[in-house]
Amino acid sequence: MSPESISVMLWLLPEGGRKEMRGMARTTILWALLALAGGLLLALYLPGSGVWAQTPDGVGSQAIVQLQKLEGSTTGWEDNFGWSMALDGDYLVVGAPHYTTTGATPGSAYIFKRDTASGSWTEVKQLLGDDGQPGDRFGYAVAISGDKVVVGAPWADVSGWQDAGAAYVFRRDKDGAGNWGLVTKLTASDVYTNNDHLGTAVAIDGNTIVVGAAEKEVNNIRDAGAVYVFTSSSLDNWSQTAILTATTPYTQDLFGRAVTIDGNTIVVGAPWTNKGTQFDTGLAYVFYRSGDQWNQIKKLSASDSQPYDRFGTSLALDGDTLVVGAYQPGSSSGSVPPGPGAAYIFERNASGTDQWGQRAKLNAAGGAQGDRFGFATQVAGDVVVVGAYLAEVAGDIYRGAAYAFERNAGGNNAWGQTAQLVAQDGQVGDQFGFAVAAQGNTLVVGAPYANRGGILNSGAAYLFFHAGYAIHLPVISR
Repeated sequence: MSPESISVMLWLLPEGGRKEMRGMARTTILWALLALAGGLLLALYLPGSGVWAQTPDGVGSQAIVQLQKLEGSTTGWEDNFGWSMALDGDYLVVGAPHYTTTGATPGSAYIFKRDTASGSWTEVKQLLGDDGQPGDRFGYAVAISGDKVVVGAPWADVSGWQDAGAAYVFRRDKDGAGNWGLVTKLTASDVYTNNDHLGTAVAIDGNTIVVGAAEKEVNNIRDAGAVYVFTSSSLDNWSQTAILTATTPYTQDLFGRAVTIDGNTIVVGAPWTNKGTQFDTGLAYVFYRSGDQWNQIKKLSASDSQPYDRFGTSLALDGDTLVVGAYQPGSSSGSVPPGPGAAYIFERNASGTDQWGQRAKLNAAGGAQGDRFGFATQVAGDVVVVGAYLAEVAGDIYRGAAYAFERNAGGNNAWGQTAQLVAQDGQVGDQFGFAVAAQGNTLVVGAPYANRGGILNSGAAYLFFHAGYAIHLPVISR
């Protein structure tokens, strides 16, 4: 081994990082742990053992390690595993909305569990709708909170209405210890037209589920969109308790294209909302729960909004931090060219109590027109991950990338880019970055058009370890 092949790094782990590093030490990634005290970890890292995305050397730089590539045990041709994903603790759920079985394509979702001893993730359950039909797209959207998983099937037929949509709730330990059993199927109380697409977006926090129906007709306004709130008063007993709509709905706002919830706050994206004569600039609506009522308290837009930004296509909320994606696809006619995309960070009290002021605008370093940066977003504490699923990587078009940003990396309370994530085995057209998830030190990125051997577009999900700040010391030899 040459002297250049060993580097010494002093790692400052984020909160909770030591637990995951211990697990990582037992995976295929080779680490020699030299010291662990007061949150500081001195480690030998052997190149080629898994580091893929890393910022340049220097104090305060950051490393992200690709840990594992996941594929569904039954995924096949054009299943698009990795289309959606959600992470909570040691459980990850991944959607494959075009999963095919016995010649039909109802869709599916897969649950993976992390082994706390080895740090590796293993599939423990494949989820299916008990009444799934061809084209339901079960797995189009997924969410998880504790022992409950929600899966959207926005093209499911309901009571004779085509593509009205539904969402399915599963619970761990239902029908057996460790089993993820179906609890109920959620549908809207006011289904009276086709193509509402309930289940386009789903979110859950504790005993509250939020489901978007982005093409719901509201007050005879086509595709205005609506959001349905369901709550559980007792185990496995879910009921609809609220319907949220825009204060002034318009045709094709797509209110409910994205939803997120944290505690008593719900945020809803309406990415096709117009601003005056500017088409599809987009909005995000903030609702707050007071007692049993959800009240709109704020309507958010980008400080520099432009036509066809599609602000509100993706949303992520963690405590007082909200991320809104605007992937800037351009107009279908080509009169407005696509932009590289952006993501905006809002903080609850940035402009006054509960005012949700804009704190930052995020752009990918080196981003290009048509990357669709902002199509997927996630926030976990002080880390934000943004997908750019059409980014060109190493000359491979539409291979895709994701970007990590961290609070204070750009200065005090300023957000700076700290890493670019790409798949080690990425190929042309994988669309890595189509979906992202994050919690603690774990980041997950979906590539729903990745191939498995000769199986086209079966899809994959990639797990990364967010290792924190690195102080790179001189190279040593042995």
